[in-house]
Amino acid sequence: MEYAILFVLVVVELVFLVWNIIVMDYHKREKSIVNISLLLLFIVLVVGGVIDWNVRCYPLAAVLLVQAVMAAVRIYICTITVGKMPKVPDFAAEPKQMVNLISKSIWSMVGKSILYAAAVAMLFEQVI
Repeated sequence: MEYAILFVLVVVELVFLVWNIIVMDYHKREKSIVNISLLLLFIVLVVGGVIDWNVRCYPLAAVLLVQAVMAAVRIYICTITVGKMPKVPDFAAEPKQMVNLISKSIWSMVGKSILYAAAVAMLFEQVI
């Protein structure tokens, strides 16, 4: 079960990494919706009895909760600034911005994967 949870979390990050690089956009709104959905999925798994709720669940729940709160704030900001969002830069004209987007996306995926792995390892009492 622990590998399935870790696999889903890492695959979601990997999908966004590839999507960010292909489309050359950060997809903040879509990523925010997925982060909130991941928290809701975790809650459903706990309430449904698939994951036994105990003290070991706190790290993963905390990570997902913080991400969901940040996502809700990001959605709120995107909603109040509709029409005021900056134009997507032309990466053909400015290759440095494209390199920044790619490197930021990759490091974000690596960092979140490590964070997820540590939280899942604590959840199932394993050392990575």
